[in-house]
Amino acid sequence: MHTRDNNNNNNKPAENEHPLASFTSFFTSTLPAVTSSVTTQITSSVSSLSEVQLPTPELGSVFGNNKSCSIKFIHINDVYEIDYLPHYATCKQYESGSNILGIQSCDKAIGTCSGDFLAPSLLSSLDKGYGMVDCLNKCDINYVCIGNHETDVPLQHFFKRIKESNFTWINGNINGIPFPEDITLPKYSIIEIKNRKIALLGLNTEDPNIYAPGAFGGARITPLNETCKQLYESIKTNEPDIDCVVALTHQIMPLDRELAEIMGDSIPIVLGGHDHEPYLETINGCTIVKTGADAKKIGIVELFWTDDKKDTKPQVKVTMKDCTDYSKNSIVSSAVDSAKALLLQLDKATLCKIPTNVKLSSQLMRFQPTTMGTFICSSLKTALGVDVCMIAAGVIRANKDYSGVENLTYAHLKQEIPFETVVVTLELPGGVICDMIEYTRAFALQNPPIEKGGYLQADDEVFWDNKKNQVLQLNGQPVKRNQMYLVAINQMLLEGLDNVEPLVNYIKNNPKSKKSAESGMGLKEVIVSWYSKILLLDLIKSSGDFNDILDVDGDGKLNKEEIVEIMKKSGHNNCNMLVDNLFNIADINNDGFISKSEIANLAITAISTLDRSRTNEKMSLEEHKAVMKETLGSAYDEKSAIDIFKKIDTDESGFITHGELRNYRKNQTTTTSRWSWI
Repeated sequence: MHTRDNNNNNNKPAENEHPLASFTSFFTSTLPAVTSSVTTQITSSVSSLSEVQLPTPELGSVFGNNKSCSIKFIHINDVYEIDYLPHYATCKQYESGSNILGIQSCDKAIGTCSGDFLAPSLLSSLDKGYGMVDCLNKCDINYVCIGNHETDVPLQHFFKRIKESNFTWINGNINGIPFPEDITLPKYSIIEIKNRKIALLGLNTEDPNIYAPGAFGGARITPLNETCKQLYESIKTNEPDIDCVVALTHQIMPLDRELAEIMGDSIPIVLGGHDHEPYLETINGCTIVKTGADAKKIGIVELFWTDDKKDTKPQVKVTMKDCTDYSKNSIVSSAVDSAKALLLQLDKATLCKIPTNVKLSSQLMRFQPTTMGTFICSSLKTALGVDVCMIAAGVIRANKDYSGVENLTYAHLKQEIPFETVVVTLELPGGVICDMIEYTRAFALQNPPIEKGGYLQADDEVFWDNKKNQVLQLNGQPVKRNQMYLVAINQMLLEGLDNVEPLVNYIKNNPKSKKSAESGMGLKEVIVSWYSKILLLDLIKSSGDFNDILDVDGDGKLNKEEIVEIMKKSGHNNCNMLVDNLFNIADINNDGFISKSEIANLAITAISTLDRSRTNEKMSLEEHKAVMKETLGSAYDEKSAIDIFKKIDTDESGFITHGELRNYRKNQTTTTSRWSWI
């Protein structure tokens, strides 16, 4: 944990031919079968909990400490995984009650979370934050602020989660979110205890580099620290009886330090988020508390007054607890189990069938290109619409031969990628990309070969001559060293992991090219979402005549009931939640139906219309229609195909290019979630 004293401002062996030439057909012929179940509703109140593992009470709370008024904030931030929330619930209950001698430890205990809890996680990519909100409700969380990853959830589901929340969302600096009429988020909330009033702010980072286009429905985020100061002055003017202002913030620690320097003890506590490591620092009279990710640690932040005088300033005491200091709360544990049932089923779910002509293996990952490495990189390349994808071999760890295995499951994917891995996209010159691959693979070509976790696995359109250690093609075309390519890569390489010197040197000389982890996406989440799209397209194509079999009521579009029936006929039971997820992807206008034009749009965002086997970089309308018809079968609609072609062909040349296609796909972020569109 990072700490700071008061007022201390010092910062602390492969063949010539690529091993997987058949992966183009792999992507278009596979059938994933991601299953799901509806999360069970649990309506019991956290107030009925009985089992509590009590920490040893502090002497001050037993014998009294002459506090006239005391409030405790039971604080967490950046909760991506729900596993530790049962411990938090017990902590919150304990701090809200009396100690073993019947003495209240404080006058009121308030549960707080400083953003990034709806997303990103694999669970939230499937249930859109439902399970998280259900668990937080049962934890008796009271106040939250919005974090940057809350926009990863589709906007309509973001609104649903707010309505389902028993806690208050505070939003002081995101303006123009198109909320429905029945949702209004306060800029601050007032907490009253005895004769004291506390104003609680909620503020989110304005960093534009960590948001997809159209985040929060195109809302404008004002600078956090500046807005905080303005809100403080407004509160002091409009709420003269306020005794204290406390801020929930979601921004990086250096900016929270800056906020503390600006505000001093006028804001005695900043309950922070965004950073995934714990911090406890007091700067200029302002104490900043961040607990790290996933509620593994809990911040017990006490604000108290020693007398009733109006001009008495409050004092602050902070205790950082490991969550395991508290037993698991049974009701929240049940909610966690219910929410994660979806993931347990996903473990057995088929992501795709392994083609019989592909010998899938992740063995010798750090010595040569592998088919598993190529599979992962090619999946990411297609899903993200990039030119090149490279992933360090150290990320892929199962060392497994899949001979005799028919289906690749999510459980296999978890074995291969056991750790959370963030993927980012950035532009790099072709020369740098070639140098990176050749540099990392040179060690394995020595005699004896040297094992390196930084050995770069690449997609199936990167062609490399192992005898010369030379990259010959990128994106299926001869290398152009001065051309900029859009690249997907595991973000930690940009931080210097594995010391890929050509990349390190490029970032050093071009610092603006560097992308933060917050701007990226989870590798496993991208792959699962990608194959969910393929599932819907495959179901539609394989189910028969659109008008006679799929569109039962004959209205020219599909409703959820029709999709459910299609899935049941294909062997997918308990699929309501998965259908909801598929609708998030395809139902662009959110009218509850999937039209033929929306199906066509899904096809264009889920597949590369510019077939990889082609040597030309542009496609005519007739070629486009042929590929779309092959992809959609009886659901093909020529008018929709033509309309989409015209939208993509922005220069009206009569052809669509890779660049135009990529730009079109990127623009879909305004209508679908980051997990869904990619």
